[in-house]
Amino acid sequence: MNILQISKNDLETNKYNIIILNSNKLLDTSLKFTEWKCDFGSVRYRTYCSHSFTFKNVSRASITIDNVSTSCSCAKTIYSSDSVLPGHYSTIQVTYRDSTMPGYFSQDAYISLKNGEKYTLRIKGTIREPGK
Repeated sequence: MNILQISKNDLETNKYNIIILNSNKLLDTSLKFTEWKCDFGSVRYRTYCSHSFTFKNVSRASITIDNVSTSCSCAKTIYSSDSVLPGHYSTIQVTYRDSTMPGYFSQDAYISLKNGEKYTLRIKGTIREPGK
């Protein structure tokens, strides 16, 4: 996610400074994900779509996932409730299980850490019609 910052420099000439800030550099976060979303593209009918999102604890303290919820009951997650030591990696697996409904899908997984930080991961794709 990028944040757009606009500030007006000169009121007489209407000149603006536009700065795009990368949120990973703007915020001091505990986790660094290798990716935030996964696009499965075109998916066969009645096929589960599953992806493991890998993250690294980039803080100086152990972190623990407090909760992971999803935007729909058709998406499930698997994650460890064990603490992740500084510099260590872990994964959160997100699976879309309702591949009997053809068409586009987009589901989010909402991660809450015990330290109060929150993250969002997304999976998306398109389920093909049966026989296609």
